[in-house]
Amino acid sequence: MILCMLLFHSFHNVAGVIDSINVNIIENDSCWIISLQNISKDTVYIFDSYFKNNYYNTKSPLLYRYNKKERVCSINFLPIVPYLSPNKSDILVLGINSFVHIGQYSYNFTKLGPKDSLQVFICKKFDNRAYRDVDYKKYSRYSFGFEFRKTKLPKHYRLVSKFAVYKDVSILQSKDDFYYNEWLFNNQALSYDVLTAVLGE
Repeated sequence: MILCMLLFHSFHNVAGVIDSINVNIIENDSCWIISLQNISKDTVYIFDSYFKNNYYNTKSPLLYRYNKKERVCSINFLPIVPYLSPNKSDILVLGINSFVHIGQYSYNFTKLGPKDSLQVFICKKFDNRAYRDVDYKKYSRYSFGFEFRKTKLPKHYRLVSKFAVYKDVSILQSKDDFYYNEWLFNNQALSYDVLTAVLGE
């Protein structure tokens, strides 16, 4: 990962869809390094369960969602709520698709205070497989499963990455609220704003 930071050959300034976060991207032959910096006076929280301490998850085709109408492929780090829980299962599922198994991932966040920043490394080597885009917010903790319908990527498309940004995660960090305040827990799980970073045209 240090090598990725030293051998970059281009630098882009990208305007995020959320005013409080500034997005900068460094690109090299093997990966994108996305820097998210909080430029507001408030604290925000980045949902990081799928990429923090697990660089290889970024190669999973299950994260790649293609919108045929807009010709946009999104590397989605948005929470897949039906599969998230406060407690990890005793049964360990290995592999880059483990995050779509119940009990393998919990709600984890990077706290960004004013001027704080976070770096995300995304592998550029993926096998051009993707799944049809869906509205992640339509799937609550009460949903049964999650839609994964394979689709082909065209020769030309726009590539972006999406992150979930929360203003408050107090309920999501409480195991008791998961069981005893289900409605409030579900509402907060879906209360994020989507930050989009453009990786390529």
